[in-house]
Amino acid sequence: MVSIDPFQSTQWRGAGRRLLRESGVEHLHSLLEEKAESALPRLIAEGARFDLALIDGDHRFEYAFVDVFFARRLLGSGKLIVMDDGWMPSVRKCAAFFEAAGLCGREPTPVGSPLSKFILLRVTSEGDAREWNEFTNF
Repeated sequence: MVSIDPFQSTQWRGAGRRLLRESGVEHLHSLLEEKAESALPRLIAEGARFDLALIDGDHRFEYAFVDVFFARRLLGSGKLIVMDDGWMPSVRKCAAFFEAAGLCGREPTPVGSPLSKFILLRVTSEGDAREWNEFTNF
């Protein structure tokens, strides 16, 4: 398990690490205390692969977009991206792009359940088979 949180030691005063330690799973975890836009491409370059991505970072559109863009490459086809705060227009718009482009499919979440605050995206393909100049409005 890898977490990316540039504020874990400063803003959060190590709360996440403390919870992992208290749960007895700290040895299964690696923390990257840097911004996702730097860490994610490096993980790709290192050949990292994951089964699930939970995105709860900077909720501005362009940062959410970068997170999903790189998460797709770290996961591969059929894997799940969970976006927190799906009620936010920027997060919804980001998910809409990947869905409209056919790069991810949206998984339903039960209305009124705790899952309804998330957007679940299933990666539909390993790469990107679109033409270099293709654009689908979203």
